[in-house]
Amino acid sequence: MLMKDIISFGRYIREGKEASPIEWIVLEEEPGALLLLSRFVLAGMPFHNEEALIGWRLCSLRKKLNEEFFGAAFSPDEQRRIIPSQNENKPNFHYRTGADGPTEDRVFLLSYDEALKYFADDGVRRAFPTPYAAENGAWRGIDGCSWWWLRTNARPAGLRGLKTDSLLSECICRVRDLGSISVDGIVCTASGGVRPAVRIKI
Repeated sequence: MLMKDIISFGRYIREGKEASPIEWIVLEEEPGALLLLSRFVLAGMPFHNEEALIGWRLCSLRKKLNEEFFGAAFSPDEQRRIIPSQNENKPNFHYRTGADGPTEDRVFLLSYDEALKYFADDGVRRAFPTPYAAENGAWRGIDGCSWWWLRTNARPAGLRGLKTDSLLSECICRVRDLGSISVDGIVCTASGGVRPAVRIKI
C-alpha cells in the first residue's frame, strides 16, 4: 500500500443525517499498522469550549474525539482494530511554548511536526469540508477549503491579555485553508475544522 492511498474505515455523517463511510488518507505504513488522516474536514468545532491557556492533553476536543467520535464512528470490531497512539506533544520551539505532556489517544490530531513530515507542500495540506461539516460550523474560504486544527501549542500566552507564566498557549497551531501552517488558532474558535487521525491494525 502506497502513502496517500485512500481507504474507507468507519462511518460518520457526510450529508444530511445518514452516516457514510469515512475516507482516510494513508499517511504511513508501519509494522502491522497504518497511520490514517481523514481525507475531508469532518466537523467544525473549537479546540476547547472556552477561552483558556490549554493544550491537547486537557482540551475538550480531545475528549470529544476519544469518546463521542470514537463511539459513534466505529463499530465494535473497528474499535478493536484501532491502536492507541502514544503522542509526545513536544514543545513548539519556534514560539517557546512548552510541551503538554504525553497522551495516549485512540483518535488524535496531527502535530506541527507531523503536518510538515507527511505533506510535501501547502497544496496537499488543503482540505474540503464534508457538506455536513460546512453546514455545522466549519469555516470555508473562497475556494471552499477549510482551515483545520493541529494539536501543537502556538504563540506564547499573554499576547491577548491573559497574563501568566504558563508555558501553555492561548493559541494552537492550525493549517490554513490555503495549506500553510499558522500559529493563531484561538482555542475557543467554533469554526475550526477537525481532521481526525487514527492508527489501525492491518
